Amino acid sequence: MKEAIVIETMFQEVPFEQRFEKIRAAGYKYTELWNLNGKDPEAVRRLADQSGVSIIGLSGDISGRPGDPGMADASRCDEYIALVKECMCCSCCDGVGGEQFEKIMTGGTPEQIENGLSAIPPKETLAEQWNAQIYVRALRRHPVILVSTWLDADTVRRANMIPATDVNEALQIAYGIKGADASVVVIPDGVAVLPE
Repeated sequence: MKEAIVIETMFQEVPFEQRFEKIRAAGYKYTELWNLNGKDPEAVRRLADQSGVSIIGLSGDISGRPGDPGMADASRCDEYIALVKECMCCSCCDGVGGEQFEKIMTGGTPEQIENGLSAIPPKETLAEQWNAQIYVRALRRHPVILVSTWLDADTVRRANMIPATDVNEALQIAYGIKGADASVVVIPDGVAVLPE
């Protein structure tokens, strides 16, 4: 069994930037964040990497609230996409996400979307922009196969993912990309499961 601790609740006597080292020194290799309030995601990832601690979950959005159950919520799976590298099964029963998120995610290639978002001044940040930035970062590193019966294949393609109607189809596509000997990791609940 893998154990993780929530970084916001531990070692509060030291600045946030020093907590990853403290977590590792205490014998933990995994941590969860409740939110990114005022924190640069890339800087947080660097701190974690430097200390040898893996961030295994982000429980809330940038304000700490729980997210919506659409594709926008799946953007929290960046760490898992990096681990699994290929396939994500999300019902997307609420659609792609908020109207702004869908517009962003279907607005071009991952590179075009990232460049467009990077050009937005901080005081003009769009609603759901951070979700799209995390998602696009994952899409630039890995092809993502989305299993959903709620979204049509064209919408999934416009969002720069490979559509699949069921897990078997997704696995066949993934094996075609990674090879027949690729391993499979199942993470049924991104907030409650610790990948190994």
